[in-house]
Amino acid sequence: MSLAGKYKTKRKIDIELESSESDTHSTEKKRQRTGSPIETEQEIHKQDQEPQKTEQQASTPPLTDSRQSDSYSNENGGHILMKRKRLINSNSTIPELLEIPELKKLLNDPLKASKKAYELMPNDVSVLNRFGRALWNCVDQTLSTKTKLQQLYQSEKILSASISKDGQRNWFAYSSRMVVRKDIANLERNDKIAEEYLQKAKSDGHICFKSKTTRKDMTILAEVCQKLAKFPDIGSNQCGPEFVRDANYLYQSLDYLFYSTYLGDPPEYHWTYRTASCLFDLGEYEQAIEWQRKAWFLSKTSTSYAFYMLCIYMLTIFWQNKMWQKGDNSIFREFLYILIYGKTKYKDITKNLKGLYQFKRKEILRFFKEALKLKPMRVDEKNILEVCLGDFITFSENHRDLCLEFRQLMAKLQDIIPEKEVEYVLSEIFKNPSIKPLARGLKDFSKSFRYDFFVSHSHLDGSWVDKTFLRHLESKFDESDVAFRGCIADRDFTPGISVLDNILAAIGESNKVILVISESFVSSNWCQYEADQAVISISKSKDDNCVIPVLLEDCDIPDKIAHLNYVNLSNDTDFKREFRRLKLALMQDDK
Repeated sequence: MSLAGKYKTKRKIDIELESSESDTHSTEKKRQRTGSPIETEQEIHKQDQEPQKTEQQASTPPLTDSRQSDSYSNENGGHILMKRKRLINSNSTIPELLEIPELKKLLNDPLKASKKAYELMPNDVSVLNRFGRALWNCVDQTLSTKTKLQQLYQSEKILSASISKDGQRNWFAYSSRMVVRKDIANLERNDKIAEEYLQKAKSDGHICFKSKTTRKDMTILAEVCQKLAKFPDIGSNQCGPEFVRDANYLYQSLDYLFYSTYLGDPPEYHWTYRTASCLFDLGEYEQAIEWQRKAWFLSKTSTSYAFYMLCIYMLTIFWQNKMWQKGDNSIFREFLYILIYGKTKYKDITKNLKGLYQFKRKEILRFFKEALKLKPMRVDEKNILEVCLGDFITFSENHRDLCLEFRQLMAKLQDIIPEKEVEYVLSEIFKNPSIKPLARGLKDFSKSFRYDFFVSHSHLDGSWVDKTFLRHLESKFDESDVAFRGCIADRDFTPGISVLDNILAAIGESNKVILVISESFVSSNWCQYEADQAVISISKSKDDNCVIPVLLEDCDIPDKIAHLNYVNLSNDTDFKREFRRLKLALMQDDK
């Protein structure tokens, strides 16, 4: 059953699509009442969005130049004030406006420009919308909470005036006012007023839902509903079922989120993160972790908030399900891999570890006690344990007993000799895979092949292939996405048959062959053999594009496949774009 079906709200939401004027909707900002020890959602939104400008953002002063003052009425002047500077530059009929000194000053101050336009045209809906939006956009430039609130209340008043003049076709005003009211609730210290404004924001969002809407609007509306579900505990670290007061709001959040998948907008970080967060608050930890993985996948390297929350979710499921009693090492290797990859991606994860220590202290201590029992322990696993324990010793200096326990764990870790990582041989292929076998793909495209793809990779890249690569290929990102069925050695090779025969069979039964290229791949004899067999298959019965190289890290690509176009998944590339290219290549039907 799909998540949309599983979490269908009891109260049916009317879907009445009404026509509405189109408008540009800038990326929404987030604010939290209580902060996180690392980046808050607000900071992530700032980093994820481009500088926000509206269509009518440029400005001009009262026309003091006698040559111009007679040319433009208040109405024309008001609309010119709302234009972007580049639009004035490109308009050959009014280049002389740029010679007016007062105009030049206002061009770089959209708030003053929109305020002046409002003074000239106080009854114009477009001007009211832009002025209200400009007031909200500039809130973060103010340090004082009191001043922020004053500016937000003024923005709400202006947007409400716009709606009173045109409430039928004014989607932009409803959308903007929803965000403004949400932010007022975040900053208001009076709980009664804060809850009232969340309800008002929800009402505005539902009007957007019934008319013209976007995935972004529905994501914000879902956030409002989630805050109502947990009110007054709406801080970034108040997550989990124990903070939920009314779960019906969470069901509504998921309904809005999954409705938005049918709007045609591509999935993005904030929508994916909100889905994971709502599922986590409902206690659906495993599904929340999968969605949070996708949010991390979509996040930028400039912020580590998604990584931090994924660690929070992993520690929660470890503690709630008492994973140390189940004799299953998968959760430990899974979390260690997340830490390893996080350190590779962000270089320094000290602030994330500090946040985990602050909010998940007992879970961390128990987890690391159990993690030291892993057998065999790999070199990269020991290295990340040393990094984490070193930081936890520092953080716990003021907690003597806890600091002593971390020091004892560090001493035990030093005595552990990690497994020597060598190229796998036949006896190693079926030896205790690091994670549980992944479920089969939900849909396979190949008509005459058993598998959609076979993955050839170095044994040293196995963790990345299992925990990142296959999870995105063998699962659907959302209802509009597709999943494939793959073949990998640890999971799908037949025991009792030689490695060579298994490789030949896998290539023959797969529509495509994916080669994960890295330094270890290039130096691996087995990988070179698999690459040779894949290239041979091109000259036989398959299409020219049956072999897809995937570049995991910068290295010398073997000559035999250097002529092939490759998918670039190295650290410096756009993962989201490149995975789309890969899935499109896999979707091509075999003949």
